[in-house]
Amino acid sequence: LRQHVRGMHVKNVEAVSGERIVKLVFGLREPLFSLLAELFPGGRLVLVDGSGVVRASHPPGLIGKEYTVPGARRTVLEKEEALKIIRGLNGSVRIGVVLARELGLGPKYSEEVIARSGVDPSVTLSVLSEEMLDRILDALESLRLDLSRPSPRLYVGEGVVVPAPFALRSLE
Repeated sequence: LRQHVRGMHVKNVEAVSGERIVKLVFGLREPLFSLLAELFPGGRLVLVDGSGVVRASHPPGLIGKEYTVPGARRTVLEKEEALKIIRGLNGSVRIGVVLARELGLGPKYSEEVIARSGVDPSVTLSVLSEEMLDRILDALESLRLDLSRPSPRLYVGEGVVVPAPFALRSLE
């Protein structure tokens, strides 16, 4: 990586629209390379030339290929779609992980679903009862409804401010 940008200057820094990707543009007089840092789990560090071809990457394996922005992950809030995803997963996966990763809720909203449902986030899918699953699906539905009628809040605790589009039981 260093061999490609040695002696060059950072010409520009920008965020790739709609993604957690930072792009640093390097060059002398004209831009020559862009370093893209994907700032999400499993993200990569990729150096591309002016035509978008990967010249260096971590993890390796992309060199010589054209760089494409990873597809955006969807957030699943619909009961039927969530149920289909959950039913298709390995039974050893914990419900908290399913909510955060597989349904795309991330930590803040998966913790909220857990708080609303009263289900232990460490329960694996193989142990999850139908009654617990119903409570999880109902909590997802209530989250979806709350998103449709926002009531913004700020939660302050231990020097951290957490913005939320509606009241979060997990933070109250």
